Amino acid sequence: MVFLFRSGTIREKLRLVFKATRQHARNLALFATIYKSVMYILRTARGKEATYDTFVAGLTGGYTVFGRGIQSSVNQQIVIYIFARVMLALARMSISGPGKGGLKGFVPEELRGSIRRNAWPVFASLSWAMVVSGDGAAEFKE
Repeated sequence: MVFLFRSGTIREKLRLVFKATRQHARNLALFATIYKSVMYILRTARGKEATYDTFVAGLTGGYTVFGRGIQSSVNQQIVIYIFARVMLALARMSISGPGKGGLKGFVPEELRGSIRRNAWPVFASLSWAMVVSGDGAAEFKE
């Protein structure tokens, strides 16, 4: 996107790409460090891993790295990607339930095949339709 929508020399554009790549890698590494640290602390405190430890560790890392401070475009892209993964996982669970059991799919059996075939095309096309008709439209109209 930098090369397409930013003005400037190739050197300036490359500098922006490297800066964004560095921020992306740093933020993910910081999140992983916080997540693993919180998991270790919780497991050590109890002597074993509890059901919601991963949620608490993810919440702590997500807030610390991505939830507070400046909402950079790099952080926004990472969080939007994660949100999309969550939505797709919830759609998959609604059909078949999670891999570890528990929640069973709540979509009627006769609709599951149709949803499996069409979920991705619908998700992709609606995502693009909404981004070009909403706030993201300015990037594509310049």
